[in-house]
Amino acid sequence: MLLRSVIFLPAFLLFQMQLIVAKHLLPWFGGTPAVWTTSQMFFQVLLLRGYAYAHRLGKVSRVSMQPRIHVALLLSSSVAVLALLLWGPIAGARLDEAHQGQQPRLALLTTLAATVAVPFFALSTTGPLLQRWQSHQQASVQKTHRLYGLSNAGSLLGLGSSPLGFKRWLHLANQA
Repeated sequence: MLLRSVIFLPAFLLFQMQLIVAKHLLPWFGGTPAVWTTSQMFFQVLLLRGYAYAHRLGKVSRVSMQPRIHVALLLSSSVAVLALLLWGPIAGARLDEAHQGQQPRLALLTTLAATVAVPFFALSTTGPLLQRWQSHQQASVQKTHRLYGLSNAGSLLGLGSSPLGFKRWLHLANQA
């Protein structure tokens, strides 16, 4: 049950995070479709890099070292999340001062990289790594495929629950 929860929750949170963060940033960067598109491109590139990290970690390092390396990544992500909680998720006044004179897209990408890149990257790697480790421990490929299905269900629920549920019942500040 714990493994299923740990597979489902990051997949759910990945897509919740994308929508909430991009919606937070829209007013600060002009509210244009380019802001939304750039944000989603950033998250998709980071998701792909997370999958590549999981694949490469599985190929390069010993199986006994993989959890240690990944725990180090998760700890650094926890520090980043703690810093966001202490100093504010994305402070509008700081954004105005920090990005004056920059291209809007570059300022947006810089803001995303500085605020949510590490936690998002860690979330994107957890599911694939756990599925890989599970496939090496069990002879049954069918059980591993169920975990992939559970991850996909988490992603789908994360995408669907935002506009159909959370957006209707919670203000944006409460969603964050």
